[in-house]
Amino acid sequence: CARCKHRPYDKRMPRNNEIKIRHDDLADVRERALIAGATYKGALFQNDTFFRVSTGRLKLREIKGKHAELIAYSREDIAGVKSSDYIISILNEPETMLAALSAACGVTRLVKKRRDLLLWRNVRIHLDRVEGLGSFVELE
Repeated sequence: CARCKHRPYDKRMPRNNEIKIRHDDLADVRERALIAGATYKGALFQNDTFFRVSTGRLKLREIKGKHAELIAYSREDIAGVKSSDYIISILNEPETMLAALSAACGVTRLVKKRRDLLLWRNVRIHLDRVEGLGSFVELE
């Protein structure tokens, strides 16, 4: 990453590329994606808790009615397309993990969002309504 000048995780880790843009008309984007052949996979209600860490980024993602994930990732702070190396661990007891990580690391922020997920070929299309921040389109 830009801060540490190297990939802090194993080079065999999964990697994705993403771009996120602010967009006020998510219904229009959804309609255009469906016309282009995307498949709507549903709405996800997510709470992402970010923790203070010395290398990379760490978040606990709680998905209402589904599982929770602990996600460690490394990503540059740049505009445009970004690459991320990541590790995801599925959690059985997210409340306990949240309490432990909050006590040990400290919380830097909480992001609450509704995410509509569409798939087009090998691209995940996220239509996000983020509490207090607005609407975003993310291609991953």
